[in-house]
Amino acid sequence: MNWDQETTVIIFEGTANVNIQELLTHVYQQAGASCKLNDSQWMAQYAASCLQGDALQWYQRLNPVAQKDWTLLQSLLIQHYLALNCGGPRPGSSPLTPSRPSTPSVDPLSEFQSWSSRTTRTYTARIRVSSQAPNVGQYVSRMLDAESGTYILTYNIADALTVRVHPPLPGRDGFHHISIRDSPTHLQYLGVAQWHPEQIGKNSANYAALATAAAPELNSKESSFKRATGPVGRSVWQIGFDAKLRVIFPEGGATYHLTPTISLARQRLLFTSDYGAFTRRWGVRNYAAADLLLDVMAIDDTPDPTPGPGFGIGDFGPSP
Repeated sequence: MNWDQETTVIIFEGTANVNIQELLTHVYQQAGASCKLNDSQWMAQYAASCLQGDALQWYQRLNPVAQKDWTLLQSLLIQHYLALNCGGPRPGSSPLTPSRPSTPSVDPLSEFQSWSSRTTRTYTARIRVSSQAPNVGQYVSRMLDAESGTYILTYNIADALTVRVHPPLPGRDGFHHISIRDSPTHLQYLGVAQWHPEQIGKNSANYAALATAAAPELNSKESSFKRATGPVGRSVWQIGFDAKLRVIFPEGGATYHLTPTISLARQRLLFTSDYGAFTRRWGVRNYAAADLLLDVMAIDDTPDPTPGPGFGIGDFGPSP
């Protein structure tokens, strides 16, 4: 590959010499200057030319697909190197090593230039959970909570849910929908189902839960969450440069960044619009805030599953 002779190439060694964000910014700057922002292979090869030392050895161990696809390579770089907030990995670390969560962002739309807007591919992935609370499962499980019909967490990667992250639908730039491999119900998409129709937002103790849901093109409130009587979001997922999976939930003409919230007793994955108000209402010791991170496994451009019929909506109970 021939690079511009006047280009200054930074060197990333996987240590504190260059921050991972500097590398990503440099790749995008050079791709923009060369009119290659839509050329995923060019960007991946350029990034590889910036790697030396431990970082180059890490790259050489990657699947050849990841080495040639910038969106996938970028996600793996972030997962592997961003956790230290410098440049380098912990000894023996891997892309699946959990990182400590940061405080959930109030405005993720302006904080990161979304990974979501860059991809036209479909990726197979797991959803990793990062929390400072002890005894929290590290992955979203493929199993549902029997009582509520919502997703729980697992410590075992073999039991982790496998999903397919699809590119944004027309008119939903930057927002993904996510289908489920081997769904535990006949609903084949990942949804965020709101417990109660009460308006979410500041001072709201209302919450949503991760559940199976109907296809995003269907105007349906149906989900596997047996207590849910509120709306269900499907194309609400965004992925930032930090590989965090975010939920941006539209309601009442506004949009809300929902905080992943773990029910410690039952290991259920909930979402809250005001974490403080929620824990004051339901008990601060019973829940913990978390980050969700996308562990990308492979490219998978097979068609979406065929939309199936809905799931009945039950009445809600007294506690999440």
